[in-house]
Amino acid sequence: LITATIAEVSGATRYSRPDGTWSVLDGGPDCGCTPDQNDDVFVNHDISLAGPFTVNTGSLTVYAPATLTINGDLTFNNGSSVFINEGAGLQVNGNFENKNNSYEVAFYGNISITGDFKNGNGGSGSAIIEFGPNATISIGGTCSNDGEVFDNSGTYTGCNDGPLPIRLLFFNAKFENEIVVLRWGTTMEEN
Repeated sequence: LITATIAEVSGATRYSRPDGTWSVLDGGPDCGCTPDQNDDVFVNHDISLAGPFTVNTGSLTVYAPATLTINGDLTFNNGSSVFINEGAGLQVNGNFENKNNSYEVAFYGNISITGDFKNGNGGSGSAIIEFGPNATISIGGTCSNDGEVFDNSGTYTGCNDGPLPIRLLFFNAKFENEIVVLRWGTTMEEN
């Protein structure tokens, strides 16, 4: 015999509150609850969640100017629906993974990940992330992308586009034999 309530199967709706708590109604009282992986989560205020946190059958929407901070790893399971609006933020103090078959993931705001970024695992299906024209992303760890990342200019790898941190010792440009030769040295390189 299996017993479960509808909320356990389909999830509930959770809204952030200005005092850092959650409600089951937009603008409602503190419910004494926190979102779980099957909930539809709406963030209208700066708020934090203890991680790890997973979006499973529910959804996650962050509205401007709010920032959702996940203190731990963040995972979007297959079929996740996630939208970070322009002017909104997502701070992941840990690793981020978007699993295969997640194709309703859109980052239009500012994303910061202190750990590793992983989009897909190369298996069947595709992990797709859409970046809006003003979206930014910062990744502190390694970056792997077996899925697809789209921006307003088309598809790109999502991992090799940004500069890597270095400490530059010197940088010289010299015209030699009708070409410009660049020479540089570093005292520190990351990733």
